[in-house]
Amino acid sequence: MPFCPACGLRAAPGASRCGLDGHWMARARCRQCGGEVMPADRYCGWCRCDLVRQPAWQGPAEFAAASVRRRIGAAAFDLLTVGFAWSWLFDVASPWLRLAGLLLTPLLVAFCEVGGTGSPGQQIFGLRRLRADGSALAVRDLGLCLAAALRLPAGRALRLFRVQR
Repeated sequence: MPFCPACGLRAAPGASRCGLDGHWMARARCRQCGGEVMPADRYCGWCRCDLVRQPAWQGPAEFAAASVRRRIGAAAFDLLTVGFAWSWLFDVASPWLRLAGLLLTPLLVAFCEVGGTGSPGQQIFGLRRLRADGSALAVRDLGLCLAAALRLPAGRALRLFRVQR
């Protein structure tokens, strides 16, 4: 059953945000068998493993891994959006300025992700970037977001999820 990681409130299975504080719901799973447990549980109800010594993994409740098609579609949409906006702003600009606008796309995407909204392509394709443990991004994650947008190895600490509606 989904719960709020901030206040511990249990929610209905269809809820994606907490009704009290607005945090994204999470699910806790046993590291040994993958069975669903609650954060206050001391033992897994599925395999009876000790959750005090081996804490449960907490991940996002209403998220699934993003498919390659959705990731490529979001990246292409972001490139087109930034390309059109950049060419509209600098109508008579040289091709070098247009190329600079396309190269700045990952920086724009990183700022949008840290802001919590996601890039335009991520909003259209229903994607959201989170840390590997399922927690939301903060301003200190800007470098990791930029590394993830540029496909650098440091960006592997963040994962792109698809919001299930």
